Amino acid sequence: MKIAIFDPAQHVVGLKLLFEEADYYSISPNSFFKYQQRTNKDFHDVYKFNFKEDIVNLNDTNYDILIVVFVTYDGCFKKPEDACGADIMLEHIRSIINNNKFKNILYFDNYDYNYSPEPLLKIDNKNITFFKRNYCYDVEYSNNTYSFPFMIFGQPLCILWTLLTENSYKSFNKEFFGIFFSGAVYKHVDDIVGVIDRETIYNEIKGYLHTYSSLDNKTYLEIMGKYIMALDLNGVGNPNRRTFEILLTNTLLISQKNKLVWPFEEQFDKNTIFENKEDFINKINKFNSDVSIYLTAKQKQDYIFNRYFNKEWLRNYILSKISLE
Repeated sequence: MKIAIFDPAQHVVGLKLLFEEADYYSISPNSFFKYQQRTNKDFHDVYKFNFKEDIVNLNDTNYDILIVVFVTYDGCFKKPEDACGADIMLEHIRSIINNNKFKNILYFDNYDYNYSPEPLLKIDNKNITFFKRNYCYDVEYSNNTYSFPFMIFGQPLCILWTLLTENSYKSFNKEFFGIFFSGAVYKHVDDIVGVIDRETIYNEIKGYLHTYSSLDNKTYLEIMGKYIMALDLNGVGNPNRRTFEILLTNTLLISQKNKLVWPFEEQFDKNTIFENKEDFINKINKFNSDVSIYLTAKQKQDYIFNRYFNKEWLRNYILSKISLE
């Protein structure tokens, strides 16, 4: 089976690691489409391979399976002057799909919002399977849409690529018995997600946190890796980059409750997920008073990370959702 990946914004380059046999296509930032993607030279400096730019070759003569990565919302709803060419790019994607008969099309939507991507793409093709980053239990998705939270916006480095290639973060020695936090504190309001209020919850619990700011990425990861716990507050879209960075540094993930659905049955320990200030304080006090509660939660997290956050499981999960006949 010949596979092509078309990732115009270079957001999920890690798919190339899951499908090493695939040709990876993208778009130069010197084109009509400008979404902070890298030039081929800069891309090679980071990922050590070049992307293909001749998208005219994305057809059913050359490929059996087409994998597309795109922020569908931007192509549909942003004003042309604000969309960086996303509206034109979405039309290109529709044209490629409509004018070819690929055996399978895998469409990865990595936008923040939890919408169902199928109605926005507006393609009547029974061979499309959708994978959604922020897949939430209270949204009605089509039967061919599945959770795939292992992707976010790809700059400065695709988080899936980091997950599959970075091992050194796990080697940090734990020196601090506390809760690390570093990140933007804000109150976001819009008509789609409503209110995302990090500011209030942060101010309510900041006395329990070791908060850092203005760190370069290397120092940020090194310091976080020395803590036994780190805080992950909800963002406009979930999961956050910080979610994966905490897991990668072998630090216990303390998460604010959200509606995200992970694509596996096991759940992170209930003592690591809090709803409000009182719940947070109660659970942190449990960890502080009984080390066995911490160890149980950490063992469960380690099991989930080692079993599911790897190349073999992720590739098999994706392929299990399509027919390869």
